Amino acid sequence: AVYSVTNANPNVAKAVVVDGTFRGTANYVYVTDSYIGTKNVNGEEVYTYPVVFEDGAAGTLSINRDNVVDGMAYEYTVDSNGVAAVQVTGLIRNGFVSTYAKGSNLSVRTGNGKPDTTVTSYTVLSNANLWNVEGEPYAETLTNDMSMCFITDSDGFVKTVFVNDTNATLTTNISA
Repeated sequence: AVYSVTNANPNVAKAVVVDGTFRGTANYVYVTDSYIGTKNVNGEEVYTYPVVFEDGAAGTLSINRDNVVDGMAYEYTVDSNGVAAVQVTGLIRNGFVSTYAKGSNLSVRTGNGKPDTTVTSYTVLSNANLWNVEGEPYAETLTNDMSMCFITDSDGFVKTVFVNDTNATLTTNISA
């Protein structure tokens, strides 16, 4: 920092120099398939994955690792080189829709959707993004018998859903 000395305030900063890495803001993405290409960015091998973003747009994301599992949702941040780092956080869940009352409660069997798994209820936000990602993404209406990945906000309300199977049954093995 560069300081200016005056009688009124002897240590007021005129400028602050920050030396660090831009990390971006956290967003969420659903990976639809294994990586489709690689490239080198500043000496680092980067992998290009087909994805669906939270706004329902299909695209690709350059990710800094090759072991990203398709059929899963991830939180991601993009650095100043345009390379994403992904992680699974506690706000991302996978499950099987047991019941859904439009605009309110969603009961989900978390984990692999087997009959002995836990059923948890969530409230879906009225402005939640609901996407079918079985092919080209499109807006989806939640019903029973769906397999999905979903993201909650910090208060536990569902804000984004990626439906990956609209013809699931209770004993269908789904992503855990």
